[in-house]
Amino acid sequence: MKLRLLTLIISGLLLSHNINAFAQDEKDEATLSSEIFSEGLKLAKKKKWDKAKEKFQDCRQYWQHYNESLLYEKIIDDSENKVVKDKVAKDGFKALSEDFFDTKTEKALKRIDKLIKKNETYWPLYVIKGRLHNTLSQEEEAKAAFDMAIEFSNNAALAYIFRAKYFADLTERKKAVADFTKAIKLEASAINYFERGFVYCLQRNYDPAIKDFEVSIKTNPGWEKTTIVLEAFHNRGVALVQKKSSKRAIRYFDRTIKIDPDYTMAYLNRGIAYKNIKQYSKALKDFAICIEKNPGMRAPYYQRALTHYGRRHYLKAAADLKSLLANIPDDKEALSKIADSYQKAGKPGKSIRYLDKLISLDKRYHWAYYHKGFAYTSLRKGKQAIDSFKTFVALAPKQYYKQIATAEAEIKKLRRQGY
Repeated sequence: MKLRLLTLIISGLLLSHNINAFAQDEKDEATLSSEIFSEGLKLAKKKKWDKAKEKFQDCRQYWQHYNESLLYEKIIDDSENKVVKDKVAKDGFKALSEDFFDTKTEKALKRIDKLIKKNETYWPLYVIKGRLHNTLSQEEEAKAAFDMAIEFSNNAALAYIFRAKYFADLTERKKAVADFTKAIKLEASAINYFERGFVYCLQRNYDPAIKDFEVSIKTNPGWEKTTIVLEAFHNRGVALVQKKSSKRAIRYFDRTIKIDPDYTMAYLNRGIAYKNIKQYSKALKDFAICIEKNPGMRAPYYQRALTHYGRRHYLKAAADLKSLLANIPDDKEALSKIADSYQKAGKPGKSIRYLDKLISLDKRYHWAYYHKGFAYTSLRKGKQAIDSFKTFVALAPKQYYKQIATAEAEIKKLRRQGY
């Protein structure tokens, strides 16, 4: 059976999450889990029940294949305890192997259907059937199979779990949460809380996700060090920053960094939160850590520059922005902010130099002419100032009527001065 990984898409603040060593570690764990799971499936196909069960039990130290391992152990146990005939387990694992290893899903489905005809009330077969239909994108048939699994399972939590996974795979996440909640009421296991937390994350509903993860982590502390848990704390902080609750956001970034001290985005976004509440020293420290860990990132240089700018340390702001340009030489936003920083620092000549670079990249970049007009005014070069303001008025969209009016007023003032 193909074990589909649900894609977690969570928006970040300013930048997407960088690849770091911690994420690589979890990737290795997921790969290891998959390898152990595959070994168990191969052993089960050969009817080496005890060794297969050992592999499935080993698999449960990881969350990725936990419930699949439980289901397959149940099939082996039911065969050994004569709940079903030995052939059910043997042929069931043949079908699973046909799908998982050989991608012969239709052949596997026919095998399962034959087993169901002789074992109509054995619910694990319906779970397998549902997942095979799902692989074939046969949604109605898949749901019907999962419904039958629940009907015959006598309220087994595991039956609800697999229908919940199916709903999550379809992005019907409210239905997925409802089934996970039902499963938790039947069996409040760590894995069931963790799986529901995962779906809450897919909904970007981080508060309940974090609550579920906290329950899971009490039983399985190692699960804290997974990307999904890390992202839950980090993105809860991001959401709070976006809602202008930066002070509350900081504790979520603190937790993220405690879990993974190399999570660069947490330093970046905590720095932004500190900047927002005017704790500039702490903000600068976080941006410095971010730059040290990933010198090629744009955002920490830009955010540190904004922090310096907010403190009226304009030359420091310009220095950070120039470092940014070393990696992204045509960054218009950085060029514009450097020019503004030099103008604020009383160095209009240097400001003009960067405004000219902007214009060389885009001759219709109207803001460059606007600021260039003020820089020339500071240098008492009235003719050049008038030309710059006139170009701005000609290029600026009408919605910038206030700035257009200001430019026109500056032109009149300069002409009165004899330029």
